[in-house]
Amino acid sequence: MEKTGNLGLTVEQAVEHLSSIVAQSERKLRLVVPYESGQVLIGAKPAVPIESFTLGMDWDHGKVFANPVHKIRGPVLELEQEQQLVRRAVNAIGSIASCMRNDRISQNEKLRLIAAAITRFNSKDAAASAALANDQ
Repeated sequence: MEKTGNLGLTVEQAVEHLSSIVAQSERKLRLVVPYESGQVLIGAKPAVPIESFTLGMDWDHGKVFANPVHKIRGPVLELEQEQQLVRRAVNAIGSIASCMRNDRISQNEKLRLIAAAITRFNSKDAAASAALANDQ
């Protein structure tokens, strides 16, 4: 099959390739789009079935869209960012809980440390969050 670089397959190339796959298979095949689930899995790759194709119009002229039965999650980067946010939240909650359990510091100092944990969480500064953990 001819390489097309980052432009992807032409419709003609896809039809040729799919026809070859169908000719070699003895079972009914389903067209799906694999996606990254963000989890370690054993077995079949997560995939969403394609329910239809539509021809692009206006700015999407010259494109054919494969329409999955439901939306596919965004890029892995978005998942990593969400996981990082959850980790930062867990760290901030842990710091606040540790502060609340510490009977050796005054109520005013606890409030100051809790406010600092919230500020650091909101600042998205991982180094500041690590410094908070070292303060306790």
